[in-house]
Amino acid sequence: MRSATWLMSVGVIVACAGCRPAETPPADGLAEPPADLEAAAPVLAETVLRLAYVSIGGELHLVDPETMAQTVALTGVGDHVSYSAGSALVYLDESDAIHRADLATGEDIVIATAADPYMRTFAISPDGARVAVIQGEGLSIWQEGRMTAIEVARPSDPPAWSPDSTMLAVGAQGEDESIDGGLWLWDGGPEARRIVPPVAEGWGSTREIMWSPDGAWLAWARGAGDGWTGDLCRADGTELRRDEIGAGPLAWLPDSSGLLISIHIEAGAFQAGIYRLADGSPTRIGPQYWDSRAALSPDGAQVLAFGSNGKAIMADVASGEQRPWGEGLSVQDAVWAPDGRLALALGELAGGGGELWIGQADGTETGRAKLAADWWWNAQWLTLPADAAALQP
Repeated sequence: MRSATWLMSVGVIVACAGCRPAETPPADGLAEPPADLEAAAPVLAETVLRLAYVSIGGELHLVDPETMAQTVALTGVGDHVSYSAGSALVYLDESDAIHRADLATGEDIVIATAADPYMRTFAISPDGARVAVIQGEGLSIWQEGRMTAIEVARPSDPPAWSPDSTMLAVGAQGEDESIDGGLWLWDGGPEARRIVPPVAEGWGSTREIMWSPDGAWLAWARGAGDGWTGDLCRADGTELRRDEIGAGPLAWLPDSSGLLISIHIEAGAFQAGIYRLADGSPTRIGPQYWDSRAALSPDGAQVLAFGSNGKAIMADVASGEQRPWGEGLSVQDAVWAPDGRLALALGELAGGGGELWIGQADGTETGRAKLAADWWWNAQWLTLPADAAALQP
């Protein structure tokens, strides 16, 4: 099927051909494009892929997956970082001040300082233009150098921005985190509105909210301590499905047709699974350990699941087929790259000596290096301009 733009272009060519004699085409029968049109063609900036992680020493490292070279981009970074879809990020420093940094420009500014009540959590919008901050029992949004308070009852962490950066979903709690306060939505006004009421009977407040990639659905975990369940609804609060997605969402499938979820087995024990919106039935994936974890590939086709013993399996989402993966690797954490590569943190958590492993989904290793300070936090793949300030020597 041709696009409307293509059809309009053909119409213009035909009309003009009827208004004046056609020019003689070149020998190959294709007309040469005007020189000014060639000059106006957009030039795409060159970008590079980097793995970002925070070491225990508070350094944000950028890893070149081709050479395994590591560059320290930021220092004094705490254990919480929120990444945008571009080069901007937000982090908490050692004095509990919140910074917004841009790895492309090198800008690093403080947008909120430590105060009473204490800083709790924050989230940067995908476009990097806004930052939501939950401080004590209040919600504020930073934009263009200003912090604006948003009215919402007892927000709980963390808030979640919509894919288009225009709306913010935030859970709330009652007198403490064991009592639910419902799900709230902010869409640009002076206050948020509650779109899902508190659960009448149940344990725990609304947390770990995730938007579907198309912005049509919201999924979240509800609980506290070892007791968790998962809910979802349309982005306007309709079609509420209580207790349908196990112990809560881990990631949405890229086509928004379902989710990778955590499934509760027994007290403190979980397993991964796939939940599909169409039929509402979860399919279990991977090992059943108390700290089982899973990572979804960017195309939604595969899940790498691993447990506390470091052994991993690779599962095919469509068929459900599972196979042992990564023989000889002690997998402690995993992050998929946009191009389908995997970054793994290897080694024993208690023993230290962690390694960074990068390779293909079939288990082929392409690079290995020592992790700074033996372990990572807040690992994520970033696409940065090739001339980004953070990449310069």
